[in-house]
Amino acid sequence: MLCLTTPTTVGPLGVLAFFTLLYILSVGAFTGLISSISFAVSGLTKNKVLARPLVQISVRKAYLFGSIIATAPVILLAIQSFGGVSLLEFGLVLLFVAICCFVISKH
Repeated sequence: MLCLTTPTTVGPLGVLAFFTLLYILSVGAFTGLISSISFAVSGLTKNKVLARPLVQISVRKAYLFGSIIATAPVILLAIQSFGGVSLLEFGLVLLFVAICCFVISKH
């Protein structure tokens, strides 16, 4: 099915729908992954003697992290459609995601 259509035949609304669907699916996947990892890590370290016990992050915070991380594939795919992703663009996208995650973790 993907071989049957091109961005020019689908039109701008089809391209927008594709990027929106990719973002929504990525947000769900990353939110679930972050929440699951947080639950597993907090469960494994529950009985350990730690100076500061690890607690599970809230679903809201996992959603915020997931929504920021989900922008990376969409941005990289958009950059690829304009001519290619080099190491510089990849690094800039990773830097953007890292800075945003740092800001979220400090709130």
